[in-house]
Amino acid sequence: RSTLFPYTTLFRSTNRLAVPAASDLALAQKSTLYYSDGSTEMGSLGDVNRESIDPSTLPDYVGKAVVASEDRTFYKNSGIDFKGIFRALFTNVVTGSRQGGSTLTQQYVERYYVGETTSSYRGKAEEAVLAIKINREQSKDEILGNYLNTIYFGRGSYGIEAASQAYFGHPASELSLSEAAMLSGIIPAPSAWDPAVGRSEERRVGKECR
Repeated sequence: RSTLFPYTTLFRSTNRLAVPAASDLALAQKSTLYYSDGSTEMGSLGDVNRESIDPSTLPDYVGKAVVASEDRTFYKNSGIDFKGIFRALFTNVVTGSRQGGSTLTQQYVERYYVGETTSSYRGKAEEAVLAIKINREQSKDEILGNYLNTIYFGRGSYGIEAASQAYFGHPASELSLSEAAMLSGIIPAPSAWDPAVGRSEERRVGKECR
């Protein structure tokens, strides 16, 4: 059967597909407990290090940096990138490998609604159809804001607020342009591309070369 079969059949069912509830992981947050003075931390509750924030408190360049890094057609596309999909399909068919063609909206769907990564053709097709529907029902700013509050940035931090605290020790509202660029750049592989990992590797190699 044709590799395109799941895409051609599922794209016809966009209007019938219901948007699922957000996954438990996407909504999970850490709760911070304070002493009676209201400012001294007592401890925290929750397994997921995330603190969802109002995206409007972020400097404009934070969202722009993420869009530039992850999906330059974000504000123009319909939730999916047909060129990216067919380029990935061609590579998959010719080489037998699995190459992604996901837009920022598809990544958002995968993390916020599906809650897990899929590499099957049918799974990717369902993800794409849901991305189209989400793009029709939510504004680009809403999608980007939820994406920033959801994705994993490494160092055990989920969402832009926890990431800013983990990497720089201050709220995301205070991120500088260079800090925003660094965080957006590590999204594809946060654990591997963490600057601290690179510095540690440099020190290790340096010691071995002495």
